[in-house]
Amino acid sequence: MKNKILAATALLFIFISVSAQHSTGNGSLELTIGASIPIFKYASGETKVHSEGYAKIGEAINLSYFHPTKNKVGLLVMFLGQRNPLNTTALENKYSNSSYHSWITFFSTGTYPFPNPPPPVPEVYYKNWEFNKDAWYSASLLVGAYTGLPISKEGRLSMTLKAGIGAAYVSSPEYRGITRTDTSVVSILQENNHAFGFAYSVSPGLLYAIKPGTSITFHLNYFGTAAMNFNKMKTSGRMDTDGGVTGTISTWMYTSDVEQSVQTINLAIGIRFNL
Repeated sequence: MKNKILAATALLFIFISVSAQHSTGNGSLELTIGASIPIFKYASGETKVHSEGYAKIGEAINLSYFHPTKNKVGLLVMFLGQRNPLNTTALENKYSNSSYHSWITFFSTGTYPFPNPPPPVPEVYYKNWEFNKDAWYSASLLVGAYTGLPISKEGRLSMTLKAGIGAAYVSSPEYRGITRTDTSVVSILQENNHAFGFAYSVSPGLLYAIKPGTSITFHLNYFGTAAMNFNKMKTSGRMDTDGGVTGTISTWMYTSDVEQSVQTINLAIGIRFNL
């Protein structure tokens, strides 16, 4: 997969280099900021924690360079950064309404592939979970094309479309949760991890010229990645009963490769100016 990403990106850069020889003038820069809205499994939290993002609305920033050509379609290089906080409320509700055994299997394949699994416990529920605040972070570099279509007689208002493909770096949040009862303390930890993968973006929008060479822009951007492989994700748990002194302490740890894709709809506003 990495070789395919590099090959596709290299071909696009070659295309940009060749097409740049037919430039009609200087390029332009665009900077937008706005809301990043997670969708699909990146936002959902209904099944296994490992395959669900538990992400919620965050922030996005986009810096784009546009290189005009003699054709109607110009060339584009785009950097996109996103932050999506961990939906701790969804996690806390999930664990509070799941039995001890079921939330352990969120992090496994339904068996206990660790040396000392917790002792069998009947359907025991632990309420009042608290999870730390953390976030998903992603940064991507994309190359592609853009075009525009004037929709006003004066030509000040235009519809725009830009699309690109490239590579993304994604950092997962740390899941650290704890719950306490009169007789026990139960905790769980999934460590932070990171991954690289293929990314793509399609972004329709509007462009309004406020003066020659400067415009206000609005974009509805869809951003997605292929399934990112987070290698050797470590998850551990601990249960202390009766203070862990005269009572018992049980611990477990599980390491696995986890796949997670990122999908967001970004609503952004910004400014574009000619160089």
